Amino acid sequence: MHGGDLSLSRLHEPNYGQFVQRQTPELVTVGGMFERCGNLGSINLDGWNAPKVTSCWFMLYGTAAEAIDLSGVTFGKIDSAQSLFSDNYSLKSVKFGAGIDFSSTTKMHTMFYYCGKLQLDCSEWNVRADAEHSDFNEGAPGVILPEVWQ
Repeated sequence: MHGGDLSLSRLHEPNYGQFVQRQTPELVTVGGMFERCGNLGSINLDGWNAPKVTSCWFMLYGTAAEAIDLSGVTFGKIDSAQSLFSDNYSLKSVKFGAGIDFSSTTKMHTMFYYCGKLQLDCSEWNVRADAEHSDFNEGAPGVILPEVWQ
């Protein structure tokens, strides 16, 4: 059983909001931000506007979340998404929105590494043919590769 959920609405509380509200517009990387937060049942970052973020490597690595909602997140053009969701053994769903752009991403290796319960069709994703994508879906048979890599 998971200990709780993370919702962006909690980040407006006094203990959380000061850092996030001042820093979010200037963030360039969110690498490792929630790495190994193993007590979260779900993660919803709806409304997070961080237009300068270009690197999200290991951001949600090993969180143990069953559901991650990034549909309301706005980042810049992502360069590195290496191991973004890796080792999330309980992950069953991920939602993306128009605010996350992988079209210029060069590092996508091990992005869904061992997310064995996840069902996600990435076949229509707009990604670079030459992006590093080794082990993109290793141990995640329900994650379908972008068509350009098939």
